[in-house]
Amino acid sequence: MAAVYDNFGISFSYPENWKLVEEQAQEWPRSASVYSPSDAFWNVTVHPDDADLREAVDAVVTAMDETYDDFEYEATTETFADYETFGCNMHFYCLDMLVQAQVRAFEFGDAKVLVMFQGEDREFDRLRQVFSAITHDLVRRQAAA
Repeated sequence: MAAVYDNFGISFSYPENWKLVEEQAQEWPRSASVYSPSDAFWNVTVHPDDADLREAVDAVVTAMDETYDDFEYEATTETFADYETFGCNMHFYCLDMLVQAQVRAFEFGDAKVLVMFQGEDREFDRLRQVFSAITHDLVRRQAAA
């Protein structure tokens, strides 16, 4: 079964055995994450309609670069449910583990959304389809709204 999150004007389904945490529910930007049982995560941040999503992506990259050694990234685009997104694929070491993270940005009418998913390299590869399914569901629900 899947659990459903519905808040901040967005909605998405996620595996019911994942833990939901609303990190920022009162101020903009607003953010919620779902964590796998092994601590990989998928995060969505909803920005106000006057936000510049390219600046938001750059801020994520800058923060990651300042936090982690051997940080590498590449700009990319990807399509989710017919919505073209832009963002970055990132790789870095944390506690001697190679970690993959991806950030994607897209707009739905008035909603400006940044999605990020991250996990240890092997786990990320194993969960990539789950991350993609959560993102596709978010996009599908927003497009229908």
